[in-house]
This record gives sequence, C-alpha cells and structure tokens, in this order.
Amino acid sequence: MRRSAQPDVHPPSIARTTTPIGYARYDRPEEVEQLNRLHARLDLYANLFLPVRKLKNKVRDGARVRKSYDAARPPL
Repeated sequence: MRRSAQPDVHPPSIARTTTPIGYARYDRPEEVEQLNRLHARLDLYANLFLPVRKLKNKVRDGARVRKSYDAARPPL
C-alpha cells in the first residue's frame, strides 16, 4: 500500500480558522480588523477550553517510534 504525503485531515490551526470564516478573501481594513478580533477570541477558546492529549512515553522499535498519550483533558 502506498501512502500519500499529505494527510487527509486539516491541521488544527487551519480547521479552526477556515471553519468559522471560510475561504473568501478579506482585504479591506475593516474586514481585517474584524478577522483579527475573531482570531484572538478563537485562540483563547482553543488554548483554554479544547481538550489536549499530552505525550506520556515514546519508544523506538527499530525505525518505528511508538508514542503513548494520556487521556484528553481541557487545560483548565
């Protein structure tokens, strides 16, 4: 089986950005100001309330690296 170089899922930062905003081009100063305020609020939400899994252990088995994570918990 041949693997693709690109993952099938979006990185979290892109998914948080494009889902509420979309792919349209916003280049007027008032639009940019609103987007900056929205990004600041989305960053707070993501950093304070979304669950995070922390790396517990990393074991090398030849060329393969096996990682184990703890349970996902919100930072606060």
